[in-house]
Amino acid sequence: MIQEEARFEQMLAIYCAPVLKKYKVANMFHLDHDAFTDIQHLTRLYQQKLNDKGISIKLLQSDLHRMTIFVYQKNRLSLWLKKKEIQQFLADFHYPKEPLSKLFAHLDDRLHHCPVYPHEIGIFLGYPLSDVRSFCQRKPCLFRGYWNVYQYPQAAKRLFQLYDDCTHELLSGLCHGYSIEQLI
Repeated sequence: MIQEEARFEQMLAIYCAPVLKKYKVANMFHLDHDAFTDIQHLTRLYQQKLNDKGISIKLLQSDLHRMTIFVYQKNRLSLWLKKKEIQQFLADFHYPKEPLSKLFAHLDDRLHHCPVYPHEIGIFLGYPLSDVRSFCQRKPCLFRGYWNVYQYPQAAKRLFQLYDDCTHELLSGLCHGYSIEQLI
């Protein structure tokens, strides 16, 4: 199990470093159900380890072969999703206004039943609303990084570099024997 914890920590560092370092509201990654012996146990374990740091982990699509591990700053995500313009955008997809648990339940339902991947997930990941809207409208983007950027490319490039630096820092720390909790 120790090897699986180390592999899971490495995945957290690779896919969620900006969230763990509190520069980004949320990130996610996908896993096959058989990637770990007991992914439910691992997510509960890391939920406990990261909870006092304000980080939460949510399993989405947990009943499918390929599930989504959603890692987020609970307080920041809740505040982000309460913004009027965000709520108006999500209302177009029939999301409730709150609580966060109901928003996640609706997102999970959409992940299960939408014929295409629900593009509004970018909102849950903290992407700028203007970029999510432009993506949904299939406008040409200026460049691709952590998301497709439609406005403010220089600011996005600086932010993406910060995200890359966070990932490098966490992976380096893990290679030197530190745990995720020690690195954040």
